[in-house]
Amino acid sequence: MDGLSTDEAALKAISAIQRLGQQVGIPRDLKSLGVKPEDFAIMAENAKKDVCQLTNPRKATKEQVIELYRQAYEGEEIV
Repeated sequence: MDGLSTDEAALKAISAIQRLGQQVGIPRDLKSLGVKPEDFAIMAENAKKDVCQLTNPRKATKEQVIELYRQAYEGEEIV
């Protein structure tokens, strides 16, 4: 990582994590796990109840969580 900008190093790290996920067989999207879009609302409600939500400095709305699930369902890069 010497000589790389922070962004370049981050992109290399992301790429390495994606390769590792493929090598060990981690599914790329929620669709391949059998999740259905109609499940997103209840999944988001459950995510909002998770204890991790209490200590997260950025609070997500239910709609934001649903959008994350939609992106993960389609295998899009989450931004």
